[in-house]
Amino acid sequence: MNATRMAAERMADLSDAVGDRPAMALKGLNLSSCTQVSALTLVCGAIESFLEFHRMLKLIPFRSKPGPLRQKLHTHVALTGVERTFPPSDIIVSKTCPKGVITYANKVFLDVARLTESQVVGAAHSVVRHPDMPRAVFALMWSRLQAGQEIFAYVLNMTSCGDHYWVHAHVTPSFGADGQIIGYHSNRRVPDRSAVDTVAPIYRELKAIEDRAANRADGLKSSVERLNSILRDAGVSYDQYVFSLAS
Repeated sequence: MNATRMAAERMADLSDAVGDRPAMALKGLNLSSCTQVSALTLVCGAIESFLEFHRMLKLIPFRSKPGPLRQKLHTHVALTGVERTFPPSDIIVSKTCPKGVITYANKVFLDVARLTESQVVGAAHSVVRHPDMPRAVFALMWSRLQAGQEIFAYVLNMTSCGDHYWVHAHVTPSFGADGQIIGYHSNRRVPDRSAVDTVAPIYRELKAIEDRAANRADGLKSSVERLNSILRDAGVSYDQYVFSLAS
């Protein structure tokens, strides 16, 4: 393969990021073929270096002000569309107060979310919520937990660098000596891919219902009704449906 063809194919590989403007600009300068190839090779090298630098920046955890996060990650971190996972033997563990503020997070949680303990403890658990998660699922979760019941759910979260990860969550209320709820405990494992493939389109439908409503209250109401109708059509309870996907 000659140098001209190699340079052209190299630029073609970068076309999604920069288009063909560098190559067109060089042709417009009326340089010799040899000079154009040399210049194009240098341009490709510079672009590749920049793209690699940009990729590395995405791997650097989000830097916030000292102390716990006060806003959801998606409000100041761009989504990358990259899915992260963790070993099936690992368990993400967290504890919250009755209002959902994190009081404990284990190392797996911190490593997967790419956050520090100081960023997490004292922050609302919703800081890692992915914007594509339908609110109907959390409405169901909170209604169960506040009634003193456990719940299993598939949840899409995000990391501080914009990546996302799925979990199969088991959340239980913690009770004090007087029988009152003093907090919540959550264990989260890697879900089966088949379960994610089944749940993802349902979540997209619920989220779309919420987004196109005239207001948040109407959107949530319609989304919950749609979730209940899906369960009725399947002839199962919510728990039965979740367990069927996990088996």
